[in-house]
Amino acid sequence: MKADIGQGLAEPAAGPVDHFAITKVPNRARVGELLSITVTAQDSSNNVVKNYTGTILFSVPDDENAVLPNHGEYTFKDSDLGTFTFDLSLQFSKLGFQAIQVFDQNNFRVSGEFPIEIVTDTSVIPAGTSSDLMVKSPSDGSEFGNNLLIITGSGPENINLKVFDNDLRIGDTETDGDGFFSFDAKNLVSGTHTFYVMSERAEVSNSVTVLIDTIPPVLNDFQVKPNGAVAPGALITITAQSEADLDSATLRLQGIDTPLTPSSVPGSYGATVAAPANDGSYPLDLVLVDRFGNKASLMNRFTLSVQSPDPIYPPQVTGVQAVATEQGIDLFWSGVTRHDRPIQSYSVYYGTRFNQLDQVAHSLDARTQFTLTDLTPETQYFIGLKAVDTQGLESEVLSDVLAITTLGDPETLPTASVSAAGLKATPLDSAVLLEWQPFDSIRAFYYQVHIGFNPGQYDDSLITPDNRTSITVPDLINGYPYYFAISALDVNGNPISDRSEPVQVIPYGGGFRPAAPVTVGTTVTATHSNQTIYRTQLQNVNRNADTGPASNALVILISLTLAHFMVLIKKSIQSHRTSSSSL
Repeated sequence: MKADIGQGLAEPAAGPVDHFAITKVPNRARVGELLSITVTAQDSSNNVVKNYTGTILFSVPDDENAVLPNHGEYTFKDSDLGTFTFDLSLQFSKLGFQAIQVFDQNNFRVSGEFPIEIVTDTSVIPAGTSSDLMVKSPSDGSEFGNNLLIITGSGPENINLKVFDNDLRIGDTETDGDGFFSFDAKNLVSGTHTFYVMSERAEVSNSVTVLIDTIPPVLNDFQVKPNGAVAPGALITITAQSEADLDSATLRLQGIDTPLTPSSVPGSYGATVAAPANDGSYPLDLVLVDRFGNKASLMNRFTLSVQSPDPIYPPQVTGVQAVATEQGIDLFWSGVTRHDRPIQSYSVYYGTRFNQLDQVAHSLDARTQFTLTDLTPETQYFIGLKAVDTQGLESEVLSDVLAITTLGDPETLPTASVSAAGLKATPLDSAVLLEWQPFDSIRAFYYQVHIGFNPGQYDDSLITPDNRTSITVPDLINGYPYYFAISALDVNGNPISDRSEPVQVIPYGGGFRPAAPVTVGTTVTATHSNQTIYRTQLQNVNRNADTGPASNALVILISLTLAHFMVLIKKSIQSHRTSSSSL
């Protein structure tokens, strides 16, 4: 409820719409005269229903050729506050008593009607018309965009004259000694005006009819498509609805004027423009000018929102594999597909700690192989990849992290030592007992035992079922040297330490005897420098995978498979050694 500050009284709340009040229409008009009309939604007590937003329909029952406001239909907006004026939008084509009717589209009982007499479009000349009296200016049929006209003419010398507008006396004038007269018609309302003068003897001049329009164009509707926020540079369609035959309709966006062109629908104007290139809110200004020069500047009435769409990043890189060299790592992976844009390169992230890939290398193209060089020998590296598309967008998710150790120089490793850096190895029959001290300042949940056939290269691994600091490695070949190292793992099985210094040991006894299955890593095969290299990779490390005693069933199945594979390897090695001895 709105308070009336001047009176101190509250404006009564309006009830539901009951009828329409029609005002600003004359009781009498001429055929073809353009008329304005105001329609107001009211309740049963004639209070304005300011929240009315329904659709009204216009009708003139006895004049099928009448021109109706806004093409016979209008939908009230919230900003109308229950009342709207249709300027110079009603025109009758038939003489006699007519009625302009208004109905609510959804309830014809809510209506309004206004009677009006339509007369001939020529002036009614009373008896006693004098040909000596004549209005010479303005010319009959003229149109003006201002509310002041100077009416001039001639007649007998030195007589008094009455000036009429639409049969209403609006003032007096007189002729001079030359028979000339003039009169300033002021404050003329928009619409049709018929002027004539009359002498005291009831002699009447000719009549001149003119059209006055001083009302700026009214914007009845404005639409922007697509609705809502648009992407930078996107094409948008602007449509404005106003009166017909505007002299110009101009859209202003970022200081650039774009003309709106008329469409096939009278009073409709449109244009297609590109949205600004940067995100933000931009005002859409509209300037309407009618044929009388009346101008409506609608500034900051509408806002265009420009917002870049969420970026689409390349998918995760998969299938990463690696082959270690003494000072480098050869990488191979599956090419990224199912992306909106082509992939232009790959980024290789690597480091010596699983959770700290602090170095990056970039491929020069979209090929799915890359070599990391200048790496430290006998060092474990963790590696992950991301794809980069032609817009420079990089995969949000790193590939599964791969762990691999570069090859070492055999001369730098001990050849017969049984302990190093706290790691102690005791040779057994077809086995080795490993013992070590807990790592300083590290809380290990598990330990990984790295096993190698050659110095600096670890081809297999075991993981302790808990944080115990000893384990027996079974299924070894007596008389053959092995290399071992230890690293600590966290609760998820992720490395949290560097590997210990390696230790070399040779099992002894009567020969190879397979033992019970133990927890082992995955063994894969790759070739480098024409040699077959057996190595173990912590490939595709799963941070959420179960590690330790909870995964015993899977571990036993993997162990049985690997034990069979190791038997075949060891038999091949023994056969090679026998052949060498015979030579």
